[in-house]
Amino acid sequence: MEVLHILEKKITGLIESKKNDLQMIVQLNDEIVQLKEENRQLKYDIDRLENSILTQTKSIVREHEEAKDVVDDIINSIDSLLNQEPLL
Repeated sequence: MEVLHILEKKITGLIESKKNDLQMIVQLNDEIVQLKEENRQLKYDIDRLENSILTQTKSIVREHEEAKDVVDDIINSIDSLLNQEPLL
């Protein structure tokens, strides 16, 4: 009779252990779903930021080229004025 009681306790313990394992699996699956959603959102944010940086970089390069052209024009104008013969 004692052996049956011990066996019953072991079986009950195993059942509880499996229930706890199942709860842990459910919790981990929920966490995986949440992490996948966070990962998707972060990837979206990264793509958006990369596009923004690319757009800003192109704008800065364009502005740099325009500024360079203006400076070149100013230098050419100054050279032209210096190379002109004096009117006096």
